[in-house]
Amino acid sequence: MAGQDVSTRERLRRAVHDHRDPVDVADLATALHVHPNTVRFHLAALERSGEIERLRSGDRGPGRPRALYRRRAESGPRRFDVLAAMLLAGLGSGEDARARASEIGAAWGRSLAHDRSSDRDAPRAGLRAALDEVGFDPTDDADDAMTLHNCPFRELVDPSDRRVCDLHAGLMRGILAEWDAGITLSRLDPFVEPGICRAHLTSTEVTA
Repeated sequence: MAGQDVSTRERLRRAVHDHRDPVDVADLATALHVHPNTVRFHLAALERSGEIERLRSGDRGPGRPRALYRRRAESGPRRFDVLAAMLLAGLGSGEDARARASEIGAAWGRSLAHDRSSDRDAPRAGLRAALDEVGFDPTDDADDAMTLHNCPFRELVDPSDRRVCDLHAGLMRGILAEWDAGITLSRLDPFVEPGICRAHLTSTEVTA
């Protein structure tokens, strides 16, 4: 039964998307050779998922206006991975590209830190919270390191290409610089274990 439901729903989704004009339950039931109540059931699910939207026909006759359905204008596929790859390609390659990546990351980090200025008095905890918000799943190590258990951009990371890692490193340095935290990132070691990176923090205070 579940497989049949999925098939019917997909056929219905395509039927709504393929109509140039909004379409009603009766027309969809006729086109798909299914009961109108079945159509209503699947239309409700597609409306909840945001793939279609319901309109009123505007009929002035007796009774409630007919419900019409159409594809949501913004319901098409989204490919943020392609956008990210295009922007990354725009950095170019080589050491200059890595430097630009670091600068972009730092600017992003400063902006993020500015919005989290309440973390200024506890910068290490604030850095951990900011990285967690971005998706790095960080934890403190016993030493001055911080382990990042997840790379939220791992689909873009090539082991031979450090540009994405430089973005991450710049992000951390930018956060700490904006807070004038007295610590900074000295080194980011990518993939010290499968899927795990380690950030090493060091003091920027000048000792006598």
